[in-house]
Amino acid sequence: MKTKLFLLSLALSSSLSYGQGGGKEIGNGGKGILCTNGEVETLRVLDLVKGQDAWGFVYEQTQGENPFDLAANLVDRIEKFDPVRAKNYKKEIQEFLSNSRMFNNYDLFNIDDSTEFGIEKGCEIKVIVNQKAPKFQQDKKYRVNKVLWDKLSTADQAALILHEVIYSEALKLGQTSSDNVSYLNAYINSSQIKDDSLEEYLQVLNKIEFVFNHGGINIAEPRLDYLNNIALGYSKDSYYSQNGVHFSLSTFGTAVTFHQNGILKSAWVSEKFRFGGLKTDKISINGMGTRECRIKLPELAQFHETGVLVGAKIATKNCKGLVKDKSGEVQLKKLPKGFWIELDQDGYVIKRSLLKPSSLF
Repeated sequence: MKTKLFLLSLALSSSLSYGQGGGKEIGNGGKGILCTNGEVETLRVLDLVKGQDAWGFVYEQTQGENPFDLAANLVDRIEKFDPVRAKNYKKEIQEFLSNSRMFNNYDLFNIDDSTEFGIEKGCEIKVIVNQKAPKFQQDKKYRVNKVLWDKLSTADQAALILHEVIYSEALKLGQTSSDNVSYLNAYINSSQIKDDSLEEYLQVLNKIEFVFNHGGINIAEPRLDYLNNIALGYSKDSYYSQNGVHFSLSTFGTAVTFHQNGILKSAWVSEKFRFGGLKTDKISINGMGTRECRIKLPELAQFHETGVLVGAKIATKNCKGLVKDKSGEVQLKKLPKGFWIELDQDGYVIKRSLLKPSSLF
């Protein structure tokens, strides 16, 4: 007799049946490992199996009446470190059901988006959930194999929901593999996270290349040794500033990076904030400055550890006397479209070019 597992029948279950013929579905897969021993079948979420067998995690189950409560309670474990991410994850968990369509007898195609370490004899990998951005009005974000879903324990259902929620964020960060997603999911499910410090949590985020929201900014490569040293102001006019550089974060790039001393290293800049003026003090940038010497910031503005901008495009008109190298004033030719300059950490010009230097891309 097959083992009795907790069954959760969702209101969105469907009797539609799809065979293996036809076009292959494209998306990202939430997977499980189905093992058969005689008449007994067991299905575990792949992340939890990998976490235990490959990464040595020990799991500590949380409480909840259903998998959605369990998943939300798991997210509580990161809230003390990462309240913004926890809030976003809980919102996704609440919306999982309304964003899902469940199918009976629907074998989802295997999606090669993860690196497996091997599989036990008598077991096979099954895709339980397919995540894909809706294209048509009737589409749902998640397509779920109900037969497999019902074979999971409540704890594994919660882990699978959390996998999909984490994957939604990974996709926004441009990640194409689920390996980092699996690691974070297993980590959150484990007892280790309850004993870890903020520094250790940030080390995990660095390993999996996830950003960390600090003071309203998504920071790439976050480290505890500089988080408290970040010298980045925010104005009521919705722009950030540092060392006279005023900018607004672009939706094109979601994360900024910092030097170890807390000085801004790079940030994607909104188009309307890529223009400003030059100060006479070794070409520090004054984003709210005069129109005497106009500059244009690159889309990805980069800064030295001293806070000096690495480079920018300047118009030559009225810039005479403001642009200097170490030998003195830089001779400016009257070029209608201006030119790009690269600066050293002290703000002196080290290179001029009509074309945008590769270091500024």
